[in-house]
Amino acid sequence: MQKTLPTPSAYFKLINVFTITGRGDALAGNILAGNINTGDRIELNINGTVVKLDILSVEAIDSPNDKPTTGLIVGKVSNDVLETVKLFLGQVIVVVSGD
Repeated sequence: MQKTLPTPSAYFKLINVFTITGRGDALAGNILAGNINTGDRIELNINGTVVKLDILSVEAIDSPNDKPTTGLIVGKVSNDVLETVKLFLGQVIVVVSGD
C-alpha cells in the first residue's frame, strides 16, 4: 500500500533554532511560499523516523533582508528532537495544514 504525502501549505527556509524561556522552542526563518497558521505542523523525515512539530504561534521578526523574518513557536521539545531539527538548518522544510 502506498502512503499519501500531506499537501504542503507552505515552504519555510529554516535559519535558526533556539529556546525562548517561558515560551518554548522556536524555529526562525523565511516563508518562501504559501501561508503558515497556528495549528499547522512541520513533519521532518529522518531515515524513516518522522518528527512532527505543532505550530503554536507564528510571529514576525523585525530584521534586515538577509535575516529571518518569521518565528514559529513549537512549544518545548526534547533536546534530542531539537538537535534533530538543527540538522535541517539552511534547508527548505514543508509546513502542512493542521486541518
